[in-house]
Amino acid sequence: MSTLQQQFHELVKNFKGKELEKVIEQILESDLYITSEFLNCPNIQALKTNNKYYDTLYLFSMLTYNDYKKATSKYLTLNSKLLNKLKCVSILELAKEKKNLDYTYLKNLFDIKTNFELEELLFNLVSRELITGKVNAQNESISISSVKPRCNLIDMKKAEQLIDRLIDNLNDANEFLTNEENKIKEKTKELNGILSI
Repeated sequence: MSTLQQQFHELVKNFKGKELEKVIEQILESDLYITSEFLNCPNIQALKTNNKYYDTLYLFSMLTYNDYKKATSKYLTLNSKLLNKLKCVSILELAKEKKNLDYTYLKNLFDIKTNFELEELLFNLVSRELITGKVNAQNESISISSVKPRCNLIDMKKAEQLIDRLIDNLNDANEFLTNEENKIKEKTKELNGILSI
């Protein structure tokens, strides 16, 4: 946990009401892009009902830019810095499912006007190690190798499916390795037989 996260955790534990809303505002304005852990704090949970500060923290922690566009009045008014941050975490969410992302698709999805504006967001994600991948400005695409999770697996069925898929992949890899090992053993026996002649 970073020093900044620790500082915010202390503030969240010690403040309530309007003071806590100011802390949430600071969290949102900060350089933290993964904020879901704050949602579990009892003082923040106490704000849950009809509170724009809680709703906006929830938006940045669990939802996407498209959710914001559907109900902007539910959230705090976002300045350009926060809009860009929301677009970044939305790209993170999208990159969990799609490993190749086209500039045109991203620009349309997130209301981005220029390639330069999009590349700034992508650079931000890569430099903060939230995404590992290659940006290809010439082909106007990004290929994703890995994504830092936002820790938002609240749907248990989806979590179970991801775990099942991981187990299947591990089983397939294990079977492949066992088959390769058996082939090597057979080839070794065959070569030893030839050498003993």
